[in-house]
Order: sequence, then C-alpha cells, then structure tokens
Amino acid sequence: MVGEQSERWQRTVGALLALEEVPHPDPPEGLAATLRPYQLDGYRWLSFLWEHEIGGIFADDMGLGKTVQTLAAAERAREQGLLTPERPMLVVAPTSVVGTWAREAARFTPYLQVAAVTETVRRAGRPLAETTAGAHLVVASYTLLRIDEEHLTDRVWSAVVLDETQAVKNHQSRTYQAARRLSAPVKLAVTGTPLENSLMDLWSLLSLGAPGLFPSPREFTQQWRRPIESGADPELLGTLRRRIRPLMLRRTKDAVATDLPPKIEQVLRVPLNASHRRIYDTHLQRERQRILGLLDDVDRNRIAILAALTRLRQLALDVHLVVPDARRARGRARSTPWWSSWSRWWRRATGAWCSASSPASSRWSGSGWTPRASATSTSTGAPGIGRAGSRSSPTETTRCS
Repeated sequence: MVGEQSERWQRTVGALLALEEVPHPDPPEGLAATLRPYQLDGYRWLSFLWEHEIGGIFADDMGLGKTVQTLAAAERAREQGLLTPERPMLVVAPTSVVGTWAREAARFTPYLQVAAVTETVRRAGRPLAETTAGAHLVVASYTLLRIDEEHLTDRVWSAVVLDETQAVKNHQSRTYQAARRLSAPVKLAVTGTPLENSLMDLWSLLSLGAPGLFPSPREFTQQWRRPIESGADPELLGTLRRRIRPLMLRRTKDAVATDLPPKIEQVLRVPLNASHRRIYDTHLQRERQRILGLLDDVDRNRIAILAALTRLRQLALDVHLVVPDARRARGRARSTPWWSSWSRWWRRATGAWCSASSPASSRWSGSGWTPRASATSTSTGAPGIGRAGSRSSPTETTRCS
C-alpha cells in the first residue's frame, strides 16, 4: 500500500514540472459566502491541490474559517464535475463535529447534498451506499471509520478530508491505518495543531496527504526527527520547512486577520449554595492533602494528580457526579442550579449571536481546572468565518461572533 501510494503521488508531482503558471480561480458561483483575502488564497491553494490530485495539510489557526474554505473548494469541484454523487467527498471528523460540518455545508454550499453518517452499517440495517445515495459530501466520525473500515475503504472517494487530526497522529494506531487505506486521489489533513508531541505527528499527516514525500517512518526518524529534536543539526529544520512548504498551508490569526478585535473574556462568578459549598470544601481539603503527598514525584503520580483535579471539577459542577448518595447523606444536598450561571451569562450576551458550548461551573486557567462556579464569555473571530463555539474544548466558554 505504501509503495503504490508513493509511486502514484510522485507521478502526479512530476507532472507539475510542466506547469508554467499557478491558476487563480474565482470563488464558485454556488458559494453563499464572501471570502476574505486570506480565505480566497486558501481556497485557491485547496483547489490547486484538488485539480492536480495532490494532498496536503491545511493548518490555519482555529477561527480563520478552514471549513468554509474547504467547502468552497468542494463546491468548485462539483461545478467542474470532479465531485459527483458517484464519487463523493468523505469528511472524517470527531463525533462532536459531524453535525457542524452538515450545518456549515447547508449554510455556505446549498448545492452540495450532504449525508451525515451517524450509525454503523450493522445498526442502520442497510448498506453504506444506500445511506449516502445522492450525496456529494459524506461526513462520518473517526469511531465509525474504525468500526466500518471495510465499508469505507471499499469505496473510491473523490477526496478525503481528515478534520481535527489528533486521532491519526499515531501512525501505529488502528485509526491511522484505516485512514491510510481510504482510497482517494486527494487527502487533506485539516488541523490547527499539525505538530504537538514530536515530528512524527507531522510525518503521520504528510504520509496521508503526501505519501511519497517521506515514505518510511524509520528513515524519517533517522534523517530528520532525531537530528532536529536533539539539536544536533539546527539547519536541518529550515531544510524540512522548505521541503514541506508547498504541501502545508498555515496562517496565524495575528498575521492574516489583523482587523479582528482581540479576544475579550469576562468571568462571571456564581457562588455555590450552602450545602454544595460544604461538600465541596470537605473534598477539597481531602484532595489537597493527598496531592501534596504526591508532589515529591510528579512524573510517577501525574495520573493520580490529574484524576484528583478532575474530581474537583466534577464536584464544582454537580455534587452527585462524585458523591452519588449526597442527597441521602446530607438530607437535601443540592448543587448550584446550572441556570444560575446561564441566566447571568445571557444578560451579558443578549444582543449578540452566540453559540454556547455548555453552562460553566469551572474555568480553565491554562495550568489546570480552577474548581469554582463561573461562567465565561469569550469573543473571538469575525462574522461569517470559522466555527466559533462549535467544537468541544476544555474551556467552559461561550464564543460569540
């Protein structure tokens, strides 16, 4: 599989040597959005890759509109006849984002027929082809990719988009292997964090989008990862950047969206009621003493420390998440009502279009969860771009645009 994909990819790249000028297509007529200048550049880059059957990594910062740029390229492919219901585009995303892709496609590309696959073939009781009949865009989760791998890999797709690629960064995982076996001339990794743990994260994404660039993980480790990560050859990092530059597009918000206002965060404190506070303080003292005894060896006790912080976070949300028999033990131990923080937030946010991730009763401070009841309102992005507030994240925030 690796040899076949690498050979095909190198043939495609070789054909680009005869290209004299990079085209600059206008946005497709079926796109119901006005692209900003940097989004227009991203759309043209994606269209270029699609037309020449080359994959890559689309790594713009979160909130810059990677979804609308990808959908614009898909709409152009539909208008050119490259994207048809017989050979649709497959989007693989986290379960929490599958519905968002369907909604964004209906909003920005109404001519694209979308099928969100939320059930396995066995549970649905019908073949995958029947579930996705007539669709230009098929959206499935990484979980479904693992379970229904044989059904998804048997089909030839016009393109495959891997969104939020944390699930495929480990090239030894089953999810990565299933994504590698998907049959499509174009594979795109869409992520705001292409490199998190080591350079092997980058290799995994490149092996999916550009399988002929660095075919062997062993050779990549010896030639690139070890010298760069150890600092033995500092100049090698610049060489690697130049080599992957045509196949990876990354823009930061500060660089391309300078007209956007800075993020504004407001913390609205909601005090716990008396019984909730009493139970929380009891557990807080207990966990504090236990964690202080584990700090002598943080590396060995890391999991235990994180578990204790998680319990405190859950306890700040609802006592029954940690103490199931709290009502019986305390008589009437009630948690602070969730609508208390929600109503305070709503009074602040009325008048703006907002999408709430969840009512907050704890706050992410950057170094960990601060277990207190609060509601946070965050303003980022600009109208009509990005997917503000649509993704699950550790921040209990509300993103408004």
